[in-house]
Amino acid sequence: MYSRRKIVLLLALGGAAALLVSIATVLIKITTHVERFSAETSAMAYLEILSDTQHFYSRDIVGPASHNGVNVSRDFSNHDNAIPFPATFMHGLTESLSQQYDTKNFRFFSRYPFFERPMSGPQDLFEEDALSFFEENPDQDMFSRLDDIDGEPVMRNAMALRMAESCVGCHNSHEESPKKDWMLGDLRGVQAVSEEISFFSAWSVAHGATWLFILCGILVLLVAAVVIAVVLLAWRHIDLSDAHAHIETLAWQDTICDLANRRALVSMIEAELKETTPKPFAIFMMDLVNFKTINDVHGHSGGDDVLRIVGKRLQELPYQDTTVARIGGDEFALLKRGTRDSEEIEKLAKSIVEIIEQPITLNGRRVHTGTSVGIALAPKHGRTARDLLDNADMAMYHAKATAGCQWSYFSANLRESALRAERLSEEIREGIARGQFVVYYQPQFSLTDGRIFGLEALVRWQHPREGLLLPGAFLSIAEERGLIVALSEVVIRQSIQDILRWRGGGLAVPRIAINIHQDQINDRNHLRWVERCYKDSAVDSGHLTFEITEGCILGRGNHHVPDLLQQWRDRGYGVSLDDFGTGFASLSHLKNLPVSEFKIDRSFIEDLLDDPPDRAIVDGLVKLSAELGTTLIAEGVETLEQAVMLRMMGAPYAQGYLFARPLPPARTDRLIEEKGVAVMHDRQAKAA
Repeated sequence: MYSRRKIVLLLALGGAAALLVSIATVLIKITTHVERFSAETSAMAYLEILSDTQHFYSRDIVGPASHNGVNVSRDFSNHDNAIPFPATFMHGLTESLSQQYDTKNFRFFSRYPFFERPMSGPQDLFEEDALSFFEENPDQDMFSRLDDIDGEPVMRNAMALRMAESCVGCHNSHEESPKKDWMLGDLRGVQAVSEEISFFSAWSVAHGATWLFILCGILVLLVAAVVIAVVLLAWRHIDLSDAHAHIETLAWQDTICDLANRRALVSMIEAELKETTPKPFAIFMMDLVNFKTINDVHGHSGGDDVLRIVGKRLQELPYQDTTVARIGGDEFALLKRGTRDSEEIEKLAKSIVEIIEQPITLNGRRVHTGTSVGIALAPKHGRTARDLLDNADMAMYHAKATAGCQWSYFSANLRESALRAERLSEEIREGIARGQFVVYYQPQFSLTDGRIFGLEALVRWQHPREGLLLPGAFLSIAEERGLIVALSEVVIRQSIQDILRWRGGGLAVPRIAINIHQDQINDRNHLRWVERCYKDSAVDSGHLTFEITEGCILGRGNHHVPDLLQQWRDRGYGVSLDDFGTGFASLSHLKNLPVSEFKIDRSFIEDLLDDPPDRAIVDGLVKLSAELGTTLIAEGVETLEQAVMLRMMGAPYAQGYLFARPLPPARTDRLIEEKGVAVMHDRQAKAA
């Protein structure tokens, strides 16, 4: 009897153990599937949110920003008025999200690593496999796999990012694109989410326990498993909800100033326009004066403090039914509902100007800024949010460009002017690409022997319809649209070709003066390109003079310019200070700056014969240049009497219509043969 009971007990225990093992196995498998399903669901949701975020950023931020002249660049942090590429933005966003979640790893990678981010390429076998899978299966957009990393199971999910129509056009034309032959549907990159899976398991072993005890243990185990599964799912749901709320905040709210962002403002404007009986409202657009200088002096944290203070002041204006938004950079907008009264609108504009002009204290120092306000009225000035914001923006820039104007209403003339400027800027780009811009040379002569001292290189536009255009017709638009560096490269390339042609043809090579613009001074890459061009072409640096204006020296943020000029002088280049006397440069600049020559502005030469003060100034500058050993050139000499007077004063060199107008290269060649060129050592001796 005892042995039978023992057998029964053993069988019971064995059965219970088997049942327990079976239940534990089932629970582990169930939990594994639950965890995997939860990880996949969570990852898919995150990936969809990230995909929506990228689409929104590309469509609603990058598109309008590019249309309004904002640069889109990988190296956005080193450029003013610039925002990152969508890929760069998403790479930064996924890095930020990975830092906020201990159990998740967000990745954004590509066959084409991002700018200065070598880790943005594929880093392991899963990422290589995901890229290969998407490349081999163009109709598939999801790739998932359960990997074992350092002994821990990790659920890995990837979503393909493929080239859309709008992406193809931009990538194939943008100078920073990694390739120029993108096709629709090509794999641009991959968004991935990896998450560790922690398996839940519980074992219950009862030594000498009854069946009831075993059953209770199993029930407790089942309840615990359910509770843990529910907790895990709830935790994942809370985690996902927090991430969704965070992304939603980024999409609709400016996180620096805690204001509505551009997307939110557009939504509010569209809601106002869609009302059954729309009420009139006004859009006020404004940006901050000298904001870049504030960032340079006080750092970006100080700049953010200024933005927050300005945003708070705008919110505290004593006007009802207003919404303040920061729409990017240092630009703010204010929506004023339910008003068409011009007096109230102008009073609000004046209040905006006054509160922004009030001093701000940063780290114990007072900071001053200001603004110009552009105003667009609905529906008079637009029936869409985009039109109203664009028109208010145009009015703001018109107010900024008009001296003494603090605010301005939009008008149809502004739109026409903007369209003309846009067309002209596109024609300039096309003209540069098609070689329509040419170089003319205005000679500079010695007043003692009539030989050519040098040539000033000047750009001209051989327009296909309007003929030869002078810089006054296009230079200001080129400066506004950031095309001045490209135009300068045309002048530099042509001057190098002409120097080599003169040298190859046995002609004496004259000294050539190249005008350097403020944008070129601030573009270190361009300056390196200039020096590399001259070095590669073996052009003697003594044949070249870089001509700058007072603004390049005295402008804010130009502390590096004296060192740059000294570097040019050390390499043998000449440095000329143009239009001397018309700005705020003092005589000390001639003493302290490494300039080899300066040019007397034509305004002093114009009345040289009839205006004793002008004559005294010119005479003093001639003597000063001789004392300092600096070359002096008189600009704008148009009469023989002016030339005679300058020669009597001892002025060595002059240029102007009396001697020659700017000439094309072919006529310049003949003039060099006819007049001759002062040899290099003669010019250096006279300048010494």
